[in-house]
Amino acid sequence: ISTYGIVVGRDNTPVVVTDYKINTQCTQGSGANQFVHSAVTVNDVVTAAPRSSVRIDRMFTNSSGNPITVKEIGLYGVTYFYGKYFCMCRDVIPDTVVANAASLYVKYTIYVTV
Repeated sequence: ISTYGIVVGRDNTPVVVTDYKINTQCTQGSGANQFVHSAVTVNDVVTAAPRSSVRIDRMFTNSSGNPITVKEIGLYGVTYFYGKYFCMCRDVIPDTVVANAASLYVKYTIYVTV
């Protein structure tokens, strides 16, 4: 469940064009630096020329017993023919502390000009 869709991590190395993964991903679970990942949802699909868009959402709940500092977020997709996951984008964000028993809501909106 934590291998596709929106993912979060703890590394703030600056983004470079050769990035291909989240550097220090927070995996699924309730241990140290782990989140309980909700399902990935697709919302607000707009198909109107010349610009279409789709919003992808995910909630991350901290059940680790300690705060977790999120510093990077990314979006993973899967290839249709090969079933392989790949990182479509990686963003470094300002340090965001998620307290124990709190949740982080992340959304990406993707725009396409047709």
